[in-house]
Amino acid sequence: SSVDKIDSSGIGILVAVMWSSSRAGGGLVLASIPPRVEKILDIAMLLDHIDHAESVEDALAMLGRMEV
Repeated sequence: SSVDKIDSSGIGILVAVMWSSSRAGGGLVLASIPPRVEKILDIAMLLDHIDHAESVEDALAMLGRMEV
């Protein structure tokens, strides 16, 4: 589904999911981030810490390559 905006609550959820998935040995990859959301994530310096891909297919491929 598409998300065209994000606020501090959404950022908090992303950080919690990233942390939880990492501790469980999994991963998080955001796919097809809209420019407006990407700008906010960049300002919050989260794009350096959350994997992201241009498409869902690329994100699934990235998840498949992550070590468990």
